[in-house]
Amino acid sequence: MAVEKSILIVDDVSEMRELLKQTLRKLDIHKISEAGDAKSALASYKQSPTDAVFLDINMPGGNGLDALRELKEMNEDVKVIMITAESSVDNVVSALGSGADGFIVKPYSIDKIKDAIQKI
Repeated sequence: MAVEKSILIVDDVSEMRELLKQTLRKLDIHKISEAGDAKSALASYKQSPTDAVFLDINMPGGNGLDALRELKEMNEDVKVIMITAESSVDNVVSALGSGADGFIVKPYSIDKIKDAIQKI
């Protein structure tokens, strides 16, 4: 039996967190925690590290790219998939250059989520 993956979803829009959570459940991932901003995400990860983090880039009170760097400082092996509505080349390059393991543009499909999870 495979070990179940744990996922932290970080997005300031609760509807987006819920949509991603439902998608992950359809993919048979049930160990899911969530945070609405970068600060609470970092606190949550520090208290209870997860296998992967889906991290929004643009959030009030903290940039997702800064949070990505802090997560990688806590655990360089954590898998981080950036999620954003803004797919500018700068965002993609900055995210991947800061250690992101994937990049998904909203709105996301179950196939995009599944592909990202299989890659990590």
